[in-house]
Amino acid sequence: MGWRGPASVAGFVLAGGRNSRMGRDKALIPCGDHTLIGHIARVVERACGSVVLVGCPERYRALPYPAIEDALPEQGPLGGIQAALCASSAEWNLVVACDMPLITVELLEWPWTPRGNAPGIVSCQSPRTGGFSRCAPSIAGAA
Repeated sequence: MGWRGPASVAGFVLAGGRNSRMGRDKALIPCGDHTLIGHIARVVERACGSVVLVGCPERYRALPYPAIEDALPEQGPLGGIQAALCASSAEWNLVVACDMPLITVELLEWPWTPRGNAPGIVSCQSPRTGGFSRCAPSIAGAA
């Protein structure tokens, strides 16, 4: 019996940073016909079937995606990852940053694309259940 992949995958885009190095909200920088976060959200949505932005909902209300607050504002990406995992009921959760314009659907789908063996998996403690859940993507291969 071969590996079948996850039953459900939720997609999240982290956009809660202070933008101190950029000097403005990098998520809203133009990227083709969209903003950077709009482009990334579309790619994540195509890979996962859904997407939620993690950052200030007020800032991104003009975008057609739901948004949730960071669980731990001003604490870096881990607060956003915690918020994503707490908001999710999916078997797998894909969390990406909003500043990766070259990311592709194929790269995001890589961890659950069957290749004969299970892909590399990063295990994370689930704050909702206390059990372990799988967080994708992982670039490490299975042994």
